[in-house]
Amino acid sequence: MENESILEIINKELGELSWPLNWIFVKDSSIFLTLKREEILQKIENDNPPMETINLKIDYFKKKVSISLVEREKFALWCQESVACWWFDKEGVVFIEGPATEGELIPKIVDYSGIEIAEGKSIVADKEYVRNIVLIFDFLEKTEISARTLELRDLTLAEMTTVSDNFPKIYFSLRHSPFFASEAISQIKDKLSKIEYIDLTVENRVYYKEK
Repeated sequence: MENESILEIINKELGELSWPLNWIFVKDSSIFLTLKREEILQKIENDNPPMETINLKIDYFKKKVSISLVEREKFALWCQESVACWWFDKEGVVFIEGPATEGELIPKIVDYSGIEIAEGKSIVADKEYVRNIVLIFDFLEKTEISARTLELRDLTLAEMTTVSDNFPKIYFSLRHSPFFASEAISQIKDKLSKIEYIDLTVENRVYYKEK
């Protein structure tokens, strides 16, 4: 949403009030004005997914409105085969359409499961899954594994797999953090070229298969 659209919402909602100062002294008027403010905020949030935080202050005596906006930060792309890609933040909230990319520069999830994606909504409903998706990308970075693309085939399995030409496949579970495997990965890192896949789907267990 452009700033002009935000101002249009505020002007429309507050314009209906005609700034009646006598409301300030009416019984329960503070409740009414608070509800009006919340109504305006809700309308702005609904029409403006890229904004993470919206603060609105209304001074009815001075007829002054102050608004501050904090945009969501791009964390990774959620891409659906032959459809489109969307940016989501660390909270898992989808907020803007993104580019279709190749390579390992941008963290990306390729979804083959057909999850319905909508701006302003979470990539998945389970907050624990979202938290662990963020941890998976963090784990890959901290273990210096340059894979930045994950595949999701079936959400009911709660698993994602890395896709990379330079590293073996790594299977992750969305039910727990992968950091239990940090030491094990460092111990086998010098022979990754000889490994077909690494399985981290069972918590506190590291399985791998050599070629």
